[in-house]
Amino acid sequence: MIMAAGWSGPFFDGVGDAATWVGAIGTLAAFVVAFWQIRRERHHRLTEQLRQRRLAHREHADRVSAWITGGDLVISNMSEHPIHDVEAVLESARSTGHGVDEQIDRRTLTAPFAAPGETRIPAPHPPYVTVLPALTFTDARGDRWHRAPGERPELVTGSSEH
Repeated sequence: MIMAAGWSGPFFDGVGDAATWVGAIGTLAAFVVAFWQIRRERHHRLTEQLRQRRLAHREHADRVSAWITGGDLVISNMSEHPIHDVEAVLESARSTGHGVDEQIDRRTLTAPFAAPGETRIPAPHPPYVTVLPALTFTDARGDRWHRAPGERPELVTGSSEH
């Protein structure tokens, strides 16, 4: 028999009244929701920290680029640190407007380092052939990067992954 004031009977007498059960379930639900929110916040925080670390890791490499102008390879190092073991692979695009599809040989130019600022290395080529440099270098942390023409740098090998 169920009474208006609460449950009764031999089973219900030993387990408490309905208000106690509702309170206990509410408390448990509050703990579950709080745990879920803490876990979600932690995941977002760790994801953001990882993103910031990756940006900081590649900040130096993002500031290094190269191009050909006036018969010179220009290595632009706009970071505050030198880069080392610089290799520039010069690949030519086909010439335009001279009747012959001419292509110069693929060449590699090297430099032991490039200080902050611009470093120029002679890279003579026919003026009607477009030469695109692909740059590979080691940054101040010891990470090796490769930057293809028109692309963002990619980590080749490194002392600190991401």
